This record gives sequence, structure tokens and C-alpha cells, in this order.
Amino acid sequence: MPTEASERAKRMMIGKYADWVKRFDVNEYVQNPPLIEKLYEEKQLALTSSVDLEQEVKILQSQIHELNLTNQRLELEVNESSRKSSLLFTLSLLATILVGIGVNIATSSPDGWAGWVMIVAACILEVVAFLSRPQKGK
Repeated sequence: MPTEASERAKRMMIGKYADWVKRFDVNEYVQNPPLIEKLYEEKQLALTSSVDLEQEVKILQSQIHELNLTNQRLELEVNESSRKSSLLFTLSLLATILVGIGVNIATSSPDGWAGWVMIVAACILEVVAFLSRPQKGK
């Protein structure tokens, strides 16, 4: 008769299907070569299955490692893109402000050169921002 502790241990190992597992009786195997051969065959199958599963675990662990490395690389790329986009936004904002002030100065005093210099500087800033934006596929 199995004790309560062994029954609890079996439930922990097998799970909720512990009642489906056939009880092991040593007396059935004593002086019974066919059952001993069957038991040995099942042991060999279990060992083979165990080796196969260990190989699968190793393969899956290497895939997980590769995915972690890819994830880290992508995070670095996202951070770099974020930094570049912040710089591009700042350049575009500065260019927009310079254009606004330059147009205001140029229209209030058309003979003055300061407004036109601001407008040209803003155009140059916009061209720089446009050319330094991230390209698709990079």
C-alpha cells in the first residue's frame, strides 16, 4: 500500500494524471523474462527520448540567446534613432524660428540684410536636417 507521502510525491511528479499511472509491483517481474525485457525496452526508449529532449533544450537555449542579442542590438538602434530624431527636431524647430523672425525683419525693412541672412541660414539648417535624417533600410 502506498503511503500518503509517496502518493503526494507522485502527484507532484506526474501531475493531476497520477491516478492513470499503473502501479509498479516487483513481484510481477521476478522470474518473468518477457516483462523484464519490456521494462528494459521502455527504459531504453525513455533514455532515447531524454537525450532528444536535452538536444532540443540546448537548441532552444541557443535560439533564446540569439534572440536576446538581436533584441539588445535593436534596442541600441532604437536609442540611436531616438537621439537622431531629437537632434533633427531641434534643427527643424530652430530653422522654423529663424525663418519666422527673418521674414518678419525682411518685410519690415526690405533694405536690411539681417532678415535675409536669417532666412538663408534657416534654409541651410533645413537642408542639413533633411540630409541627416535616417534613410530607409539602414
